Amino acid sequence: MISLPFETKPDFYLEHNRQGLGMQKFLLDYPFVVKRIIAWALKKEQWVQKYGKPLSKKYLSVARFMGVQHPEKIRLVHCSEKEGIVDDPKIAALLEKFDLDIHRISALALHHGIVMNASLKGNEKILAHELRHVAQYEICGSTEVFLLYYFLEVAHFGYGKGPFEIDAEMNAQIYMQRKKNAKKPNLSPPPN
Repeated sequence: MISLPFETKPDFYLEHNRQGLGMQKFLLDYPFVVKRIIAWALKKEQWVQKYGKPLSKKYLSVARFMGVQHPEKIRLVHCSEKEGIVDDPKIAALLEKFDLDIHRISALALHHGIVMNASLKGNEKILAHELRHVAQYEICGSTEVFLLYYFLEVAHFGYGKGPFEIDAEMNAQIYMQRKKNAKKPNLSPPPN
């Protein structure tokens, strides 16, 4: 049984407006919007699995550190800025309902598929963040379940403020700090 990563508060949805749009209208649209986004995500995930490259040994260890159970399944695609992460204008418009600016999305995890802007190739912090999302997908058990929860979080807390994003960012920072500390020389005197 999977539980929501936060406590839902139905009153919140009924009492508050979302940037001038009635929350009630937004919730009526929610199933349709998320269903379309999930359908796109499943197709994009298949495309990444077909054309993506497996992680290098270095990044396989990062994936394990980030809690990924099956890092060997992950495929990574780097796309140009022109191609963009979200390549479907209709999906881009739907994502805007969640205040997600597709021009600011630089990387995206789709279960065992990750798409990143080519300009970020080698950026371990962003890759670690996306790998943590892969671990979250695995915990949820499917793309559909993860995205359902993810967009509920975005609707409730706003982008970047929900438990999934906070967890991914926190774990990426922990990884980068441990990596930085591992590079420091040991300046303590050797034991006698």
